[in-house]
Amino acid sequence: MYPSLANSEELLLDYATGSLPVAPSLVVATWLTLNPAARRQLGALEAIGGALLEESRPASLAAGAKAALLARLDEPQDETLDEAQSAPPPVAGGRGLPAPLAALLPAPLEALPWRRRMPGLKDWDLPALAGGKARLMRVAGRTRIPHHTHNGLELTLVLDGAFEDGGRTYAAGDLQLADPSVDHSPAVTRREACLCLVVTDAPVRLTGRFGRLLNGLVRY
Repeated sequence: MYPSLANSEELLLDYATGSLPVAPSLVVATWLTLNPAARRQLGALEAIGGALLEESRPASLAAGAKAALLARLDEPQDETLDEAQSAPPPVAGGRGLPAPLAALLPAPLEALPWRRRMPGLKDWDLPALAGGKARLMRVAGRTRIPHHTHNGLELTLVLDGAFEDGGRTYAAGDLQLADPSVDHSPAVTRREACLCLVVTDAPVRLTGRFGRLLNGLVRY
């Protein structure tokens, strides 16, 4: 069972209030450049928060206030939001990546020192960031990731291509959240490779018949 959409809403809420650590904030900032729906959702959060701030008097936060705020996101939103909020911000020149991510790369994608983790899977670690380990992951077409679960939270943002998991297709601009309740084996079923930005706050744990035998040897 996958985390509900409420998790991404809480992620945006923490981002909007500045309480999200640097590593997951990088994922959210990059996600916002790629996904107009996420930008509209963030705009709604900020508008609601601003209205509540104007109407409120200094007082302690009531129990359940955060849940009530998230519930208001399910209400129909005005589709005539400012056009600037719907248009994707410019990406960094020559890199083909959203500016928040491209700013951290020392070289174009093809010049990075990619590591081969398994047939069809390469990755590159971004500079150390507070709040999690961030990496770029490139998965070749027709490749399945071994079954694994999570000791913490994993954020996977598709930058290019697509992968399938849990009966759903995640394409460019889609964000997947996974936690210890998820045991899965994502797969790139198309010919084209899939490029993702992945942040984890704890190592993953291999499962399945052979995966359990490798946990003592493999740390990821």
